[in-house]
Amino acid sequence: MIEIICGRENLDESLPEENIHLISLLQEKARFGQLSDLVDSSSNDMGLHMQVVVEAMKLAMWCLQVDSSRRPLMSTIAKVLEGVMSMEEIPDCTLVPSFASNNTVGAGSSYLPSESYLSGPR
Repeated sequence: MIEIICGRENLDESLPEENIHLISLLQEKARFGQLSDLVDSSSNDMGLHMQVVVEAMKLAMWCLQVDSSRRPLMSTIAKVLEGVMSMEEIPDCTLVPSFASNNTVGAGSSYLPSESYLSGPR
């Protein structure tokens, strides 16, 4: 969802070093209350509905927390999207890190976190 809203891939090595990893950039912008800076400027619809788009970004961030016990259940996400339930604030912006590129890990290798790291126990 974050890639669609921002109009870019999670890892974009064509950008300056501080902007390569979208998730790291997302954490930084969230920390300073600047999530709207990341919204794809070429999308008129997103620009017209900025408040809803920023709320969707916050929902995605809720799902990306490092501490899997703080991530919402799918039923909770559905209720938030339906407007039946409000989203809790996310005080800690520690998100699951971006995947390392082949260049940062070593030639010919890649980093893939385990499934248990990504989803964690419920």
